[in-house]
Amino acid sequence: MLRRGGNKENIHQYAYGQAGISVHFAKNGTELLLGAPGVYNWKGSVVRLSGDTDLNVGGNQRRRRRRQADYYQALSVPRILNSLFTEELEENDYFGYSVSSGEFKDDGHTYYVAGAPRASHGYGKVYIFDFPPNDLTGMEVVLSRTGSQVGSYFGGVVLGLDVSGDGRPELLVGAPLHSQQPALDAAPTGLEEGRVCVYQNLGVGQLSEQPLVLTGDRVIRGRFGSAVASVGDLDMDGYNDIAVGAPYEENQRGAIYIYLGGATGLNPEYSQKLLASELSPALRGFGISISHGLDVDDNKYAGNDNPSSPDVAVGSYLSGEAVLLRAQPVLRFHAHLSPSTDKLQPTDKQFEVRACIKYFGRHLPDTIPATIQMKIESRHVICVFDVQGEQRDNFTYERQLSFEAYTCDDFTVLIKSESPDFTQPIQLSMSYDISSSEGAGAKADVSPSGCSPQSGRNVYLFRSVERAPAGQRYSQK
Repeated sequence: MLRRGGNKENIHQYAYGQAGISVHFAKNGTELLLGAPGVYNWKGSVVRLSGDTDLNVGGNQRRRRRRQADYYQALSVPRILNSLFTEELEENDYFGYSVSSGEFKDDGHTYYVAGAPRASHGYGKVYIFDFPPNDLTGMEVVLSRTGSQVGSYFGGVVLGLDVSGDGRPELLVGAPLHSQQPALDAAPTGLEEGRVCVYQNLGVGQLSEQPLVLTGDRVIRGRFGSAVASVGDLDMDGYNDIAVGAPYEENQRGAIYIYLGGATGLNPEYSQKLLASELSPALRGFGISISHGLDVDDNKYAGNDNPSSPDVAVGSYLSGEAVLLRAQPVLRFHAHLSPSTDKLQPTDKQFEVRACIKYFGRHLPDTIPATIQMKIESRHVICVFDVQGEQRDNFTYERQLSFEAYTCDDFTVLIKSESPDFTQPIQLSMSYDISSSEGAGAKADVSPSGCSPQSGRNVYLFRSVERAPAGQRYSQK
């Protein structure tokens, strides 16, 4: 304990360090980081422990080791970052409230990330840094980013993750208490909707100044961004995806959002939203914490870098439960319409169209049932389908599809207009869906003047849920 101001004020060094409020396995695989925001009168610090071998192994590998022999990894003596000598930090910054890591520069070196949600006079700040060579030197700050709103708790959550596939990690920062406001200099019009800022890695050790902002559904008091986690490659497109927690949506029941990565970064529109109320009426605070994607059932659903499916665990602390969301294979459709002719004469009264569809993906069944809808979209020329002698502008039918093999059907389109205007295309559409409540439709629009095959994409992320009630320990065999 230090004394300041003529022994009138005590400054706690490590007594209230709160080490472990955040935990992260470093990307280099040999280090464990612990956030300790209470060190030095809540300036905060980060504790680093090292091992001789890879600590960040997958679940299946870890279980195999345990079956073969008792496996324990000895860690080194903790190295505590001395924030007393770090000029950038002030008391009550809460540095270390969140921790992460990544190779943010093109030098192959792992750098560390820590959030200080009360730094910069309450705006919050995130530091990318390296440990100094000795304990009498402050941390080496590589990059930093500051929040845009006082009290938003910017830096309450941090994550270094490559979501664009270029090998460079982006910086994702949660600000769960951020309130919507029309402009930076305007008063907030919302209340704790929360947000996540995504800073693109530009290479050569630079991050974008203006972030991509994720906001979910902007639910008042939802606190979107309370948790941000990498959940692996859910849709099997070769890019990392993330989950974001909003534990206070729906009257504190909670929700999580799924965002998909891509060549240009994260898609700003979420692909899926899971509400606690849809999983169990008893869940509350669902989304306060989210694990990274890890296969716990060894179901062999392969990802790019992980030979198993990214199952995800979600904390639901207000009801004292944990929820396991199991991943299932991703199915993609490829469909196209082919007309019998690409030119129509004024005297033509009908033409034929062939509708073909197939599905593909990894670890899928040999056949699946599908519901297909055909529809006339044209407004310039009156047309109908001839469906077994009945004239209809749309109809739905069922088909059993085979894996990676087109299933095709032929239909007749009747031209009903007396004086059709063939300067405008006749537009048809084909919509398709899995014949179950889990399916999500996709649509391909084409015209008789010719079409290119278009692919729809259906993403089915989670198929089953398991809950670990309060007072019970969940174990996966």
